[in-house]
Amino acid sequence: MAMVFLHDFLELNDEFSQEFKDMLKKIGDVDAEHQDHMDSARQAAEKFFKDAPKLPAEEEEARVKTWLNQLLEAKKLCQDKKAMAQHAGARLDKLLKHLDGKLLDFEKELEASNPGCTVKLKEQSLLLDTEESPYLVAKGRGYLSRGRSSMTPRKTQARKAETAAAEEEDSTLYCICRQLSHGDMIGCDNDNCEIQWFHLPCVGLTVAPEGSWYCPMCLRDMQLAAEKKKKQQQQQQQQQQQSGEPKRKKRK
Repeated sequence: MAMVFLHDFLELNDEFSQEFKDMLKKIGDVDAEHQDHMDSARQAAEKFFKDAPKLPAEEEEARVKTWLNQLLEAKKLCQDKKAMAQHAGARLDKLLKHLDGKLLDFEKELEASNPGCTVKLKEQSLLLDTEESPYLVAKGRGYLSRGRSSMTPRKTQARKAETAAAEEEDSTLYCICRQLSHGDMIGCDNDNCEIQWFHLPCVGLTVAPEGSWYCPMCLRDMQLAAEKKKKQQQQQQQQQQQSGEPKRKKRK
């Protein structure tokens, strides 16, 4: 049984390795083409702004159209690259689930023929896990992108729950970009925030800040609420001042 399992595992691994290499090559080719279009668009823009003062109206319009077409093509290639990467990730998840099932079947067979041996194997596995380097732990399967260090326990637990669900098949859309969870994300400290989780680049951040953080929409609402409250207080003060002033007698 062990040899059969090992044979199936190696065969499946070789098959997927080649498939994954092919997918990565295609992604690399699309990425290179995307970069070429972006470089061409950048050069066209620089030349356009340099020559703009002396260009006839027709040529100016033609150059703008060419520039926009290059940007649109670059955008399409970027979307293609993203779709290919998501497909590769889905294939990898499917393979891992398949291997998990095979391992479970093998464990049952092993336990049936050698009672108690799987317990010892798990204990040895746990011992090896504790000796892993921080890099391997951080980069292994189930890596949770770090938020800010002061994230509240409640939000940390909620994010871990979301990540666990994502390992199965996360179709939840996050952030103002309405995309799947990826990379480093940060949570808004407003409990009533409609979005809650944001990709750092989408909110103009490169690293998660210390302390409380509010998304741009919640900050705007908070500012509007503060301005409204201030205006109401000013109106109340004016009314109080007017009610406290003595009434002047009218001349006859």
